[in-house]
Amino acid sequence: MLMDDPADTVKRPRVKAASGGLASVAEPGAAPSVTRWLSGAKRWARFQREARWAPGVSALLIYMLIALAYFWWPIHSHFGTMAINAGISDFGQNLWYLKWWPYAVSHGLNPFITYKMWHAYGYNLSWQTSLPGLSLLALPITATSGVVVAYNSWVILSFALTAWATFILCYHLTRQIWASLVGGYLFGFSGYMLAQATGHIHLIVLFPAPIALYLATLRYEGRISRGRYLALTPLPLLALFLISVEEFALIAIFAYLALGLYLLIGADRRRQTLTLAVELTIAFLITALALTPYLYYMAIGYSKGEVHPIFAYSGDALGFVVPTRVFLPFYKYFHAVPLSCGNQAECDTYVGLPLALLMIVFAIRRWVKPFDRTLILLALIGVAFTLGPTLFIAHVPTIPSPMRLVFRLPLIQKSLPVRYAMFVDLIGAIMAALWLANNVRRQVVKIALGLALTLVLIPNLQTGVFFSPVDVPPFFSTTMYQQYIKPNDNVWILPLNFDRTDMLWQQAANYSFNLTSGYGGFTPPPENALPVNLLFSANEIHNGQPALPQPQTAAAANAYQYYMEQYVATERVNDIVVQERYFTACRAYLEFLREAPLHVGGVWLYPVPPSFSQATLPGEQVAGEPVSRPYALTGSARWDDVAQQLVVPAHTAGEALATLTDTFPSGKYDVTLSISSVSQDPVAYAEIVVNGVTTPVALTNGVTHTSLSVAGKSGSVTIRIISLGGAAFTIGDATMTTAH
Repeated sequence: MLMDDPADTVKRPRVKAASGGLASVAEPGAAPSVTRWLSGAKRWARFQREARWAPGVSALLIYMLIALAYFWWPIHSHFGTMAINAGISDFGQNLWYLKWWPYAVSHGLNPFITYKMWHAYGYNLSWQTSLPGLSLLALPITATSGVVVAYNSWVILSFALTAWATFILCYHLTRQIWASLVGGYLFGFSGYMLAQATGHIHLIVLFPAPIALYLATLRYEGRISRGRYLALTPLPLLALFLISVEEFALIAIFAYLALGLYLLIGADRRRQTLTLAVELTIAFLITALALTPYLYYMAIGYSKGEVHPIFAYSGDALGFVVPTRVFLPFYKYFHAVPLSCGNQAECDTYVGLPLALLMIVFAIRRWVKPFDRTLILLALIGVAFTLGPTLFIAHVPTIPSPMRLVFRLPLIQKSLPVRYAMFVDLIGAIMAALWLANNVRRQVVKIALGLALTLVLIPNLQTGVFFSPVDVPPFFSTTMYQQYIKPNDNVWILPLNFDRTDMLWQQAANYSFNLTSGYGGFTPPPENALPVNLLFSANEIHNGQPALPQPQTAAAANAYQYYMEQYVATERVNDIVVQERYFTACRAYLEFLREAPLHVGGVWLYPVPPSFSQATLPGEQVAGEPVSRPYALTGSARWDDVAQQLVVPAHTAGEALATLTDTFPSGKYDVTLSISSVSQDPVAYAEIVVNGVTTPVALTNGVTHTSLSVAGKSGSVTIRIISLGGAAFTIGDATMTTAH
C-alpha cells in the first residue's frame, strides 16, 4: 500500500499510556469498572508496543481463538466426519484435489493431466481448482488424520492467517493495536470469506495477499532494499498461484489498478510509484519463471469463453448491507429479501451497514490526500466490478453497466463479478483501521465503533449453513469396494452433478478406479454434449429425488436406451454405481443391462457384462435413415420439445449450443439444418466439427445443406449453433443421412 509520506506510517496512539493510578486512564464519566478495564487494556497495549513481536503474536492467537470458537468447537467431536461446508457439489471436488497432488507425485503420475476422471480423454487440471499448494502442505494431516480433518484445518487456518496478515498491514499503517485488530477481523472474517467458506476453500486462503501488499508498502517507503523486496515478494505470489489461479489473477489486476491510480493522483511521488511498478513486474516474472511447468499446461489447456454465466453471478446492490443466512445478526429480519449472487457461497458482497457508512464518511472526509483518494477510487472500482455488467437490485435486473465491456475481455470474462467483493472488503478493512486510529479520539468510542463494525459479521453456525456430514457409504469408506471393483476399472457413478459424489467417493477409495465422468471448470469434448451426461446431470430435487428428464415419446425412449448402450460401450464402462436414495429415479434407464443390481454397502451396483463394455456399436442410423439430434441448451435459448426446435430470442449474442455428439461409421453424410427467421441475412452460423476439424456454415432463413466425410472406423461429429445476436430465430433438429 502506498502512503503519502513515510512518516504517516508511524503514528502513535492518541491516548497516552497511563502514568499511574486508575483515574489517570479513565475517560470522563467512565464508571469504575470501565476504568479498571481500560487501565488493564492500556497496560497490555503498552507492553505490545514495547515488544516488537508481541502485537503480531497476540493478534494471531486472538484470531486463532475466534476461528476455533466459530468453526472447530461446534464439530470438535466429529471433526473427521463433519465438514466446514454447506454440502454444495464443489465439496467432493475439493477433497479430491486436496489428495490428488501427493497421490500423483508418489505414484509417478503427471499431476497436471489426470485420467482418473474423464478417463477416456484425460483432464487438464491446470485451469481447475486443483489446490497443489494446499494439498502438499496438508500431506502430514491427510496421511495421519484423513482428508476431512486436513480440509477443516485449512479452513480454520485460512480465517486466522488472513486476519493476522491484514492486522500486520494495518498495524504498520496505524501503529494502533485496537484499530488494527478490527481491520484484521473485517477482512479475515469478512462477508466474502464467510460466504466462500461454505463451499470454496481455494478462495479463502488469502493471507498471502495482505503480506504482498505489506511488502509493497515497505518497499515504497524505502524500509527494505530492492534485493530483499524481489527475494521476498515472489513467495506470497507463488503461494497465491498454487492456491487459486483465479485469486492470483484478480489480485494482479487490482495491484496494477492501484499503482496506475496512484501514478495519476500522486504527482509528486511518480518516480517512486513507477519504480515500485517495475519491481512488482519483475517479481511477477520471477514467479512466472518458477511456475513454468504449470504455465505450460495452462497454455495448452486454455479454452475461450466464460466458465460460468457472468449474468447469473453478479452482485446485488442491496447485498452490501442486507445479510444472508450465512450471518447470525439481523438475518431473520431480512431473509425475505431476494439477492442476486448465484448461490450461498457466492453471496459475497455483505459488509454490514456500519462499515458501509464508515466507507462513505471516509470518502467524504478524507478525499484530500492522494493515498486516501486512491483507496476511495479502488473501493468504487471494486463495487463496480462486483455488481457486474447489469445492475441488480433485490435480484431484479435494472440498467446495464459500463462494466459489460470490461467483462468481455479474454481473462476477465472467466471471472465471476461477485468475487471482486474481496477487494471491497480488504479496502474497507484498511479504511476502518485508519479511521479508528486517526479520526476517533475517545477510547470508549473506538471500542464501541470497532464492536459495531465486527459484530454484524458473526457467522450463523448451524448445520446446513456452515457444517454438513461427509456422506461416504461403507462401500467406499471401507475396503468393501475391492471385492467388487477391480483396480483401474472404469466406473460410472449416478446421478451426475448432484452432490458430486463421484469424486468424493473415488478419493475415499484412494483413486483405485477410474471415473467415466468428473467435475471441474469444464466438461471435455465430446463429453460436454453426450446425451447421457445431459440426461443424468441432476441439479434439482423433486420429492427427494433428482429431477431426471423423462422421454416423452416411444422414439425418444428408444433413443435414450441406445445412448446408454453406446456410452457403456464407447467408454468401456465396467461398473455402474447408483446412490441409494436416487436408485428409483435411475433404475428405469439401466434395464437394458438385463442384470439385477447388487445392494451392497449403501449403494446399488451394476456389474456391466463384458458383452456390453467390449462391444463396438455401429452408428444408430442405417443407410438413408435420418437421425435427429436435439440441442443441449445454455443461456436464454430453449429447446421446444413439442415442436422439436431450438428457440433463440432476439439479441441473444454469443450463444454456443452444441448438439448431441455421437459416433458414426466412416463414409460420407449429408447434414441438414432448417432455420426459421424473419431476416434473410445470416442470423447465426453452425460449426460442424468432425474429428476435431471445424467447418463453419452460415445460417439464413430456410434449409441449409452441407456434406461431410467421416474417416476411419468411426468419427466424432458435433454441431454447434452460434447466434450472432440479431433477429430471433428457431432451428429444428440437425439430421444426418448417408450420402448417395
